[in-house]
Parts: sequence; structure tokens; C-alpha cells
Amino acid sequence: MNELFLKIINMSVSASWLVLAVLLLRLVLKKAPKWINVLLWGIIAVRLICPFTIESPVSLIPDAIGNGELVSEWMDDYIDDIDIHHPDSIYYDAAIGAGREPISDGEGGYYVVTKHDQLGEPATVENTVMPILSAVWIAGITVLVLYTAISYWHLRRRIDTAVLYRDNIFQSENVSSPFVLGIVKPKIYLPFKMDGQDTEHVVAHEQAHIQRKDHWWKPLGFLLLTIHWFNPLMWLAYVLLCRDIELACDEKVIQELDNQQRANYTQALVTCSVNRRMIAACPLAFGEIGVKERVKSVMNYKKPVFWITMVAIIAILIAAVCLLTNSADNHFLKIKREISGTIIETNTDDGHELVSFVLQTDDNKEVGILLTDETYCFSFVEGMDSETFKSNPQVEVLVSVECYRSHKSLLTDEGNQITAYDAEQIIIDGYKTDDTVTLQDGTNVDIWYYSRTTAYTLQNGVELLSVQNTIGPDNVYVAGVESLDDIDEVAKNNIIEFFHNRGLLYDTQAELEKAYANYLKMENEFDSYMIGQEISPSASTDSVIYFLTTVFLPIDGSHGYEQRIGTMFDKATGEPIDNKELFTCPQDEAIEKIMDIAGVNDTVLRSEMKAAFVPENVIFFQDNLEICFQQGTLPSQEHTYMIGLDYDDRLGEILYEWAIPRGNN
Repeated sequence: MNELFLKIINMSVSASWLVLAVLLLRLVLKKAPKWINVLLWGIIAVRLICPFTIESPVSLIPDAIGNGELVSEWMDDYIDDIDIHHPDSIYYDAAIGAGREPISDGEGGYYVVTKHDQLGEPATVENTVMPILSAVWIAGITVLVLYTAISYWHLRRRIDTAVLYRDNIFQSENVSSPFVLGIVKPKIYLPFKMDGQDTEHVVAHEQAHIQRKDHWWKPLGFLLLTIHWFNPLMWLAYVLLCRDIELACDEKVIQELDNQQRANYTQALVTCSVNRRMIAACPLAFGEIGVKERVKSVMNYKKPVFWITMVAIIAILIAAVCLLTNSADNHFLKIKREISGTIIETNTDDGHELVSFVLQTDDNKEVGILLTDETYCFSFVEGMDSETFKSNPQVEVLVSVECYRSHKSLLTDEGNQITAYDAEQIIIDGYKTDDTVTLQDGTNVDIWYYSRTTAYTLQNGVELLSVQNTIGPDNVYVAGVESLDDIDEVAKNNIIEFFHNRGLLYDTQAELEKAYANYLKMENEFDSYMIGQEISPSASTDSVIYFLTTVFLPIDGSHGYEQRIGTMFDKATGEPIDNKELFTCPQDEAIEKIMDIAGVNDTVLRSEMKAAFVPENVIFFQDNLEICFQQGTLPSQEHTYMIGLDYDDRLGEILYEWAIPRGNN
């Protein structure tokens, strides 16, 4: 709702400039036919209705209000509860990796990450004042809609007893002033006791309304007023529209009348102006308003000369071009596009700063991207921040661009003119490094860095292997379990050093060779291999913190498996603890009892488990214990085999009490 109201505000601001322009033109074209004024108001209606606009270098419409302009001193109200990190910082990446969401300040500057997983939000105009204003706006619309419905209902009740006069003309004793009512099938309502001469003049006027479709335009005007009720200029525009509609109809009726007939016509106007308040109160009805001005206009009417009419028409055309278009740099109500692709050409200024580039889109088209003073760039990719992207531009960079159609074009190195877009925001998604990996047969493989993965790609573009960035053990949070930030600093550093020394539990080069061999066999049916490693705390006691290491390994491009390893540490020192030290009995006896508790009765399987069991098979979670036998370690099992046990009394007999996670002992 806030975004919708912001768009309405922008439309209303734009329309306000149109109203001021139309008021000026009405003065300039004072001697032109009155239908010219009605057309001028129609320009405003088109501007408010049309969902898009065309660019023009002669546009007189100023820039619209942006989200950023509605943000006012929010940091002063929220600075104690937030951390502000630039998207290129390691702290920002760590917070995003922990599952926290970024908040834009609205101007493409900084992003805000709360200390409390966004239990609150910054005190911005957008999320404090805007919801209130939006609610007031909706309330105002509701009041006007109810007013229209009630006034229409009252008017319909008064004319229930109307009788047919002729054609679509009715008379009623409850009607004191003529009016037109109805949108699809409009009807004319007259009071009784009008003399014949007045009746004919009034009927001619009301029929002129119907012929000019005024019974459509006035309700449309009121609908737009209802939406933009908060803008005083819109009320002025609506009042003047209604007056200009009446004056235009008067001109249509009297242009063939002589002086005496015009005098009779003005007398009819005066007669009908008595007690007209009921009709004027209903937005869906046409009553006789502005009678004094209309009488003066009728008596002073002179048929406009041809050249005045032509000048007025030319003025309308000029006004339409200037007022119904946006300037080339004004993005108000223009359609925003999101384009993704690879940079294949770059252009820099004299200071070697990036000013534009050619993007080969995902659907293999070439478009130009122009950087402006308002363009904001940010990166989630390690090794290329926004400053590097602009100051040291390179090709073969993957980007996603939010942009608007520019009035310019871009010339490629091959001399082709291509469509260009003004970039509002550029997100760096990945880039190719200068490094390569050489396979056993001498094939070179390119290395691409992305936000959370490193990809190894053949020079024909086929991705052989995708390696997920290692996650943990620091900056990883598990519900109900401490992170490393919650324990002693010395212990924390010892644990990090342990995992650092242990390193990766997969061989990238070996997996790359496997993927390449599979690619040579599969070719067009090949799917990229994927590997990765994650380390996170899985359980905790008063003296021990447990970790789970998950290694993602491929079988082929479509299938893979997880290798799960349990590790535990003394929380006071950070020294690793052998799993065997957690059990009250020897390892062989412990595995026998675990198989008994799990109900493993197959003698072959039990024998395989005893032979394959190692301490790393044991993984402690906060609510249960898991024994994990990796794929291939049990000859009788095709896949990974896991046993899950609750911390009940039977398991408590073979585990030390201090080893059982909190809440279970």
C-alpha cells in the first residue's frame, strides 16, 4: 500500500504542474472556443490514467519524488539498534550468511543489518509516516465513495415518481432544476411548470451534454478527484472542469441563436438556477452551475474567428507534447527493466572510470548500459567490489542491471548502434579470473567467482564443477545452540585453528578430473558436478560443544551424497575430544549396545557396522544422537546408512551425563 500511495503522490505532483499549465493556457486562450478548455482538462485525465509515458526532450514535467527523498534522519532514531555495513564488507557478507536480511536506505547507499535479526526496522518516513498517510488516503477515498453513493441514492429516491415527457426526458414535482442522470442510458429530468420556451432551451442544453458525452467525463473527473483528494489543485481542476463543460454546452446551443433568443436562453438559465443545491451535491448528476458566469458568457458571445481556433488547436498539440511526456532523464512512471548478462565491451572516461558497457544478455542479445551519477553498484562476489568494478573495468563479468530505456544509443567496437539503457542499479554476480586449471590431458579450465560458489568452466562455456564456498565454523548459527561467538575467545580460536588445519575434506582437482571424464562420455547430456563443505555447531552441554561437518560430494552431475562427520571440543579450552571418551564403556561394547537400542538384528549388517565404525561416525544433535555410516562403507547397503537415537535411559547408560546435550539429562 505504501508503494501504491507513493506512486499516487508522484502522479498527483505531476498533475499539479499540468493544472498550473492549463490555468495559464486558459488565460492565454480566453477568446478561443470553450471546448478547447475541456480538452485541456482532458490532458490531465490522460496523464493520470495512462500507466506509462513517452520520453521527450521538450517535456515540462519535473522529476518525481523518489523513495530516497522520503527517508529523513532515520539513523538518529535507530542508531543504537543497528549495525550499518557496506555490502562489500566482510561483516555484511557474514550477516547475510547468518540469514539476516538487508534494508536499503532508499538511495542506494548503505544497507542496514539489525543486531536482532530484524525484530524492528529503521524509523524511516517510509515505514512510519507513510503507513499513516496511506491509511488517511484510503479513509478519504472511502468517505468520498460513501458520499457519492448516498447522494446518488437520495437523488434516485426523489425522482422515483418522475413521469415521461418525451423520448428520454422526464418530469418530476421533486425536481427544482433540470439535470442529466445516468451513464449508460442517460435521462434528462425537468421540473413541472416550466413554460414551453424555457423547456426547449433547457432540453437543448441537456441534450448537448449527452451528445458531448459529458455524462461520462464528469464522473471520470470525480473518480480521479476521489483518488487524488488530498491535492487542493485537483479540487480546483474539478470545479473548473465542471464550469468549462457547462460553458462549452452553452456555446454549442447558442451559436445559431439571434440576440432575442439568447436573451430568452439566459432567462431560462436564471430560472433554473433556483434551488439547485440538491443536484450540485451529486457528482453523477448534471445540474446548472456557475449561472452568473454563464449568463455573462452567453450575452457576450461572439463566434471565434477561424485563426483563433487554429491557434488554440496548435496550442493543445504543443501542450500535449510538453505535458504528456517525460524528460529523457525523468524515470517517473517509466517501465523499469531487469537485464542480466555478461559484459563483452567496456568504455571509460579520461580518468579510466567506467561510463558504459555492452552487455550480452542471457537470450544472446546485445544492449548498451549507461552509468549515470545516480547509478549504484554493489557486489556479493569476493575479489571484485563496486570500486574495483568501476575503476578497473573488465569484460567477462556477469551483472544484473535494473535500468530504464534511454533516449541514447551505444556504438559497439564493431560499429553497430545498439539500444542503450540508463542503469539505476548494477549487481555484480560473478566474473572470470585470470587464473586457469590444467587437466591431465592439457585442457585448460577457466575459473569463475560467484557470490557463494567458484565455477570451473571449459572454454566452450560448459561448467564442469561448481564448488560452494566453505561455510563455518564461525558466523554460523543453529537454533538453540551456541555459536563460536558465545564461548571463550581462546577456545574459539583453537577450534577455528583445528578446522583450518584439517582443511577441505575433498580434492578439487580430483573431482574436476572426474567431471571432465564424465563430460567426455556424456557431452550434451552432461550436468555440472557440485561439491561443498559446511561446518556448524550441532549440540552443546555445559562443558562440550559439538560440531557437524557436512561434505557434499558428487556421484555424477545429477546425483550426489553427503559425508557427515561429528567433532566435539572442550568449551573451556577449545581442545578436541575423542568420541570414545564420551562413552562409559569400550568402543566395541558401545557400538553393540547402540545396535541393540536401534533394533539392528541382521547379523551381516551388525558385522559390517562393527568393522566400519570410527569415532567420527557419532554426531550429537541437541535432541538426538546419530550414527552415520557413509555411502560405500557398508557393503550390503547401497546408500548412506544412519541410526537415530533419542537420549533415553538406555542411551544414558552408555554416555557420561556431562556428554548429553543440555535439556536431555
